[in-house]
Amino acid sequence: MEYGDSSDKKMKDAKLQKAKEKYEKSQQEDEEKIFRLSSVLEIIDASLIKLNKDYADVLSQNSVEASFSSELTTWQKKRKKEYESKKLELEEAKEDYITQEGKTFSAFLLEIEKSKNLYGSNVYGPVGMGKDTYSNLRNNKTKEPTFETCVQLIFAFKLDLNDSTELLRLAGRAFSDRKYHRLVKYFIENKDYNLFSLNEDLDKMKIKAIGCLQ
Repeated sequence: MEYGDSSDKKMKDAKLQKAKEKYEKSQQEDEEKIFRLSSVLEIIDASLIKLNKDYADVLSQNSVEASFSSELTTWQKKRKKEYESKKLELEEAKEDYITQEGKTFSAFLLEIEKSKNLYGSNVYGPVGMGKDTYSNLRNNKTKEPTFETCVQLIFAFKLDLNDSTELLRLAGRAFSDRKYHRLVKYFIENKDYNLFSLNEDLDKMKIKAIGCLQ
């Protein structure tokens, strides 16, 4: 009996470990896809989809033999609490983002101009941005500036990380964990606003240069 009990325990542990590994692998596989996104709403929606998928994988472990169900159920209950907490957090973040009222991207841009005492060609010229592009941004004609356009403005005005994050938020964008985004954040955090240097590093990563400064 002791031999049998020991064998059953090993099988039980192996089954439980396999279930846990599948759950963890599922979490990792979609992570890179989410990090490729730069829109705040895209990231939130993708995170919700991934969360639901992961939890469905947890529930699917009910197929494990009944003799292992007690311990597995404890694990599932833990995952359920995590799932419900994260889902509520993401849903609230999405609602807050959609319903928030406040300054527009262009209004924030005008505030930055005033605070930095930097206007016109002194802004868009050094970062390779076109005059019309900048004018449309100032006049609220461009509703969703690209991440790259935001980076040009960040470098032009030498914004710190807080203001950079706010600028991106108002554009409907956000920093992700992509190497590209981490590199931009590194330059900002180190107060290095040399766009030429950034583009040299982007070229090494085989990523298109920002602006006309190559």
